[in-house]
Parts: sequence; C-alpha cells; structure tokens
Amino acid sequence: MTRLAQPFLDLQSYYSVIPEWQRRLQYFERQPHPSGAQLSWSILENDPIKTKPSDGEYEAKPKKGGYKLYGCISGVWQISKPPSKGKKKAFRSPYFTLQGLASTKIAVWTPGANGADIELARWTLEIGGADSPWCHFHTQINLDHEDHKFPSNLPVPRLPAVLVTPMDALDFLLAELFHDTWYEHTSRETDPVKHWRVCQGSRLGRLLNWQGEKIREATGSPWTTFKRQKPSANMFYLG
Repeated sequence: MTRLAQPFLDLQSYYSVIPEWQRRLQYFERQPHPSGAQLSWSILENDPIKTKPSDGEYEAKPKKGGYKLYGCISGVWQISKPPSKGKKKAFRSPYFTLQGLASTKIAVWTPGANGADIELARWTLEIGGADSPWCHFHTQINLDHEDHKFPSNLPVPRLPAVLVTPMDALDFLLAELFHDTWYEHTSRETDPVKHWRVCQGSRLGRLLNWQGEKIREATGSPWTTFKRQKPSANMFYLG
C-alpha cells in the first residue's frame, strides 16, 4: 500500500512515518518475546501519515471543489503475541491478537492563514472489544464543535464499517480526496495494485461473508441482532 500510495503521500510520511511504523511491528514479530507480550503499535497524532494537498479533487470531474485539503491518519492498536501452543516461553509468530484499543483516526485539514491550518472533519475507525455492546467494526464521529454536534463525550452514532486497518483508512481517504485520480491510479495492473488487491480483497471478503452469515441467522431484527455479533478471534488468520 505504501508503494501504491507514494504519488499521493507527503514525503515525510512515505520515507519516514510509514516505514518506522512498519519496522516497529516487524521488530515485535521477529523478537522472541514471551507469549502474551504486548505492543502499543501507534501512528502519532503529531507525526501522522499525511497526504499531499488535494486542490478541489474531492469532487468528481468536471466539477472542482472549493477547498484545498490534505488528510492525516493516526491511531493506536494494542496488540499481543498469541498464546504459545508448545512449552516455549518465548517464540516467534507472524500473527498478533488485538488486546485492547484498536482505533484509527482520520482528519481532513485545509491550509489556514499564517500557517494555522484548520481541521474541517474528523472520524475514527474502531474495532470493539469482546465485551462491547455495539457493532464490532464501526466508525465514530467526534468533532466536539461549538454547536455541540458529535461531542466527544457522546459515543453515538457508531456506524457499521467494513474498513478495518490503517491502510484501509488510507485507501478510503485517498479515494475521497483524489476522487478521479486515485481511481485511475489503482485501476492499472501494476505490482502494488495486485498485491493490495489480494491483501484487502481477502480481508473484505472474509468480513462481508461473516456479516452475511450473521444476518441470515437472525430471528428478530437483522440489524439489532447483527449489532451484537462478535467475530471469531481468527477471522483474519490467513494460514
């Protein structure tokens, strides 16, 4: 996804932020940490993944939007090593389990006067805990503006979502800010597109199949029933 998104990313994000974020996960995977070892795998809000400016490209051609925008992605996933099946106290595993917070924040900004940029929109992609009473994969809006719409202390609405990872969030953000050019860019048969198609396609396919299965099983209101469903811990296990 990094290679695919390169023409649309701020240079600092491409050469530093994403590689460092990836290195932290690779280090955690390669080190023989004990079973249950944890990592707060994060993209800092003050050093986010940042897009290049979109000069009105969030509208479909021939229209052009009146804003010059850029987007930022930050967030944190609290992850752990899965339990060891053997007697080893420390082991390497290519998989991790979510152990707590799994939140990805997307923000859209416009350049302001005197370098004081203005945040225009903000929302998050969330994965609920095993005991959470709301839709497991959901999106929340928490702007907390003066008009008190979507205040941060009000957790509703929790809108159902099919996007899960920070790279899903980046794909979504680029498709929003660069409506036509991102579609054209990702429709070419390049190696990054092929790799991303397999990776994201497998994940979305598993999630959508699970959603359809749970809705078909509903005996009451399909949505109210589905809202309380929790996927198996190994839904995205690719082994």
